[in-house]
Order: sequence, then C-alpha cells, then structure tokens
Amino acid sequence: QTYTCKDLNQLAIDYALKSVPEKTRERFENHGTKFVLLDDKQAKTGFTWVAGSLSKEDTSNGYEIQSASLFTHSDMKIQKYAGMQYCHLLSPARVIEWIYVDGLRAKLNNCLLYTSPS
Repeated sequence: QTYTCKDLNQLAIDYALKSVPEKTRERFENHGTKFVLLDDKQAKTGFTWVAGSLSKEDTSNGYEIQSASLFTHSDMKIQKYAGMQYCHLLSPARVIEWIYVDGLRAKLNNCLLYTSPS
C-alpha cells in the first residue's frame, strides 16, 4: 500500500489528538479551528521539492495543510535516490500547539480563558 504525505499528516493529527487530555480534546473539538488536509502538491524535481515547504493557511474552511511531495522512479539513474517518496510533513508537536493555543483563537479570543484566584 502506498501512503501519501496527506495520509501521514492525518496520522500526526490523530496521534496528537490521542496524546492530549480528554478535556483539552473536547475543548478543541467544540471550539477549535479544525485541520483541512489538501492533496499533496507534487514536485517535478528534487530541486523544486527542496525549495518547497509544508503549506499552512488559516482560512474560513479551517487550518489548511498541504504537503510538498516527490516520488522518484525505481529506474532513476542515481540509484541511492531511486524509488523514494519525499514529504514535507506536519509535526505532531505543531498539531498539539494548535490544539492548545492557536486553533482556539478564532472562537475564544474574546473569552477570558484564565481567571486568577482571588
């Protein structure tokens, strides 16, 4: 089975959601801006893949993520690079940061999130 970079990014999101406490996950699910994974942007050459990056944009649809990817053919002249898949991927740590902080700003920015004890 062949996995896309988009599939691997979904695994990072799933892992992060399982890693945070239940109340944090519930707060994000109820109030957070969700991830929207776009299909991979296929690079034509190694140079264009290296120059590319993981595209991240906060839109009205959600936090859109698109990976730059590159597949090399198994009959490529330089054998050490043959038959490879290269991806710019979303880090589970970035997903957790989005769950705790950045993904809540749009809906909870005007709310008081912390009240110091009197």
